[in-house]
Amino acid sequence: MIDEEGNCLPTDVFVTLPNTSVGRDVESAIREAFTGAVIRDWVYDLDGPGCQTKQRTSPRAAVVTAMRNKSPGRYLISAIAKEIGLTSTETTNLKDALRKKRAIVDDLKRLGVSYSVEGSGRDAKSYLVKR
Repeated sequence: MIDEEGNCLPTDVFVTLPNTSVGRDVESAIREAFTGAVIRDWVYDLDGPGCQTKQRTSPRAAVVTAMRNKSPGRYLISAIAKEIGLTSTETTNLKDALRKKRAIVDDLKRLGVSYSVEGSGRDAKSYLVKR
């Protein structure tokens, strides 16, 4: 929660419900309790081959999700990268995509997040700033 009224930041929640009247009743209760919730089908096969291996989110999606869930502030890109488990190559590619204003910039802009760099050369620090 972010205030006394019980409001919270947007959050992704994954719930598996049975395809029965009980599942539909639970979904109904969720819709009633969480007005404004966006409920989407989740394509998931409990016994499918994807259960054996962990599927990795794209770095772009991981950064956008991380920033969606952050409070306003200034965040070092290296700290965000470490938090979401980016490799050094993925972190370099992320900074390059931000510098070249690729699609991730638009995704972040919709969240009120901008990219900034302070300093130059080896002393440069890259930040994502959320309003």
